[in-house]
Amino acid sequence: MNVESKGQQVQLQTAGYEVTPANRKQIEAGLGKIEKILGGKFPSKVILAVEKHRHKAEITIYSYSDRHRPGVGSLVGTAEAHNMVQAIGEALEHLEKQVKSKTSRTSVLLDKTQPLQARINAAEALAKGGRDDAAWGALWWVIDAEDEEVALRCAAIRFLPDGTRFAIEYLTRPYLNREVRNTAIETLENMGPVKGEDEVMLLAQLAALRGTASDEYVAAALNSVTGDLKELLSSQMRIHAG
Repeated sequence: MNVESKGQQVQLQTAGYEVTPANRKQIEAGLGKIEKILGGKFPSKVILAVEKHRHKAEITIYSYSDRHRPGVGSLVGTAEAHNMVQAIGEALEHLEKQVKSKTSRTSVLLDKTQPLQARINAAEALAKGGRDDAAWGALWWVIDAEDEEVALRCAAIRFLPDGTRFAIEYLTRPYLNREVRNTAIETLENMGPVKGEDEVMLLAQLAALRGTASDEYVAAALNSVTGDLKELLSSQMRIHAG
């Protein structure tokens, strides 16, 4: 069941439990508090179930960073209690704590009024937090913004995960600022070993960044990859050519 709660899209599922108006109001209020923290609306999913007299609540939200506000990716709050009101309350509390923890670092990173070193520290903390779409999204906004502090952009580049297709894709853009572009090339060259199609992609885009990729080289590289990677490499090479 999908419900609209003050403009907030909430997917509600139940198992062995009938949702009450009080439950809906409690969920709406809790998600409203999180909305204020994030500065905008987000889709969410709520599962309420009763198993062997135990009431269970699982609440998931989906929020991603952009240039104007921090996101948290996908977060889940769960709880079990003797009644549903308590279970919902504890799940929302767990979720809110996670949101506050995530957004504090992202907010510092995206806030241009913060000291440069504080923003660099926030970038490093986000990068070390593991593969997280929201964290990488925030780093990407900083790296790709030509009007950002060059030192911050370069630091964020160095914090990107080593030897992953994600890093290769992000580091092979034709950045206008020479220092940022050189940092990206240096980071790619120092990257751990990559094999197969990832290696083809890395070598081809390094050649493009240096301006040494001939038409024949590009054609050979494209013939060495398949599927989605072929499409990605083709689009990236067009960006470099432009």
